Amino acid sequence: MDAIALVTEPPPAPPRPYPTLVKAGLSVDLALCVVMGLLALAATVQLANGAASTYPPAQAWTEAAIQYGIAGFGVTGNLLLLRRQRSGFWFACVALVFVCAGIAMAFKALPVVVEGLEAERKVPLLFGFVATLVGRWLFNLGYAFVLRGAWRCLTATDTEAAHG
Repeated sequence: MDAIALVTEPPPAPPRPYPTLVKAGLSVDLALCVVMGLLALAATVQLANGAASTYPPAQAWTEAAIQYGIAGFGVTGNLLLLRRQRSGFWFACVALVFVCAGIAMAFKALPVVVEGLEAERKVPLLFGFVATLVGRWLFNLGYAFVLRGAWRCLTATDTEAAHG
């Protein structure tokens, strides 16, 4: 009996916990990705019903596809990371690529939206566009640091388990 007890391997090291900021960042982004999915569904229903928009339908459908990409990859990535699965990091990175595509589409749509406005409404719209753009960029930069922190925790756990 004692020989069998000596041969068995020790239990794996417990996973290294995420810092509070990483866990909070993943949770907040998960909630935002769920909201993005709901917005994508609402946009799809409106587009399918032929709702008029200020820019071409192809662009509207492209933006809806980007919203689905952010939602699908973001929710998957955040859930996997919260469950401590390394593959979630890559899903979250793909979601960030969709976010960048969404920002690019906003730049493309801006001239079409602005041209139909009166002069006194253009300045507030442009100010709001810039403020929103800066906010999205800063949030996603922060989220990139959250992903980096999650990756480091998962890598450290794997290294500790390998070297015991």
